[in-house]
Amino acid sequence: MSGVVRLHHAQITVPPDQVAGARAFYLDVLGLSELPKPDSLIARGGFWAAVGDQQLHVGVEQGADRTATKAHLAYEVDDLAAWRAKLEARGITAQAGEPIPGYDRFEFRDPFGNRVEFIAPIVDLVRPHACCRASFLEAVEEFKPEGRYLEVSPDTFDSYLARLLAMESNPPAGYVADTALWLMRGDHFIGRLSIRHHLNAKLERFGGHVGYELRPTERGKGYGTLILRLGLEHARRLGFRRVMLTTDVTNERSIRVIKANGGTLQDRIRVEGRDVDTFRWWIEL
Repeated sequence: MSGVVRLHHAQITVPPDQVAGARAFYLDVLGLSELPKPDSLIARGGFWAAVGDQQLHVGVEQGADRTATKAHLAYEVDDLAAWRAKLEARGITAQAGEPIPGYDRFEFRDPFGNRVEFIAPIVDLVRPHACCRASFLEAVEEFKPEGRYLEVSPDTFDSYLARLLAMESNPPAGYVADTALWLMRGDHFIGRLSIRHHLNAKLERFGGHVGYELRPTERGKGYGTLILRLGLEHARRLGFRRVMLTTDVTNERSIRVIKANGGTLQDRIRVEGRDVDTFRWWIEL
């Protein structure tokens, strides 16, 4: 049986005498692009607009009590604060919605009574959770050509997640306690950061207290500096006063990230089994 592929369009309605106002609000204020309606539907009035690769159909309907319904459309926007200010400057009151993990949002009524929600993903470090499963597994496929996460698949995700979370309080013999955090943008996985609670002999040479990695398609976008900054804040809350990080001497991108977060170079060493020398850094918290 074939499944539903995607949402094609959503429809709202306005009173017949307010189509011009609706066109001004949705096309001029919100900045949507008008789409041509099929000739067979032009006589019905209203208009169509593009929202990314989906469509908004604005139809006409007399007598509907739009203020009494919870039904609404939610638009993802890039700057929630700017949109709030823009709407309130036009006399439209924005009201905070119930919290959704990974998102900030508010809702309002358009000039015709339709309920509208604006939502924006928050970029933050969170504890690994099953709700991030789909995006994490997509990232795993990006990592596998680099030889990493080869043991993770849709079938093994749950057990992998359980082991990851158990590392914080019940690590296997030979391992140190490790707090794992995922950098998420809404429900989109960007990268992972680890905070090792103390250093053993191996980590003193390579690994340090804090390590991170970004999925290949999110590298070079400034997330390295962000994930480390947020990770250092979390380490401070865990009681750390200073942390060690290590990097290959050839990894210029990581070196820039560490320096941007206040890293001070301790030394350059040769680690057995590695092809290049290692820089060891300290960051005071």
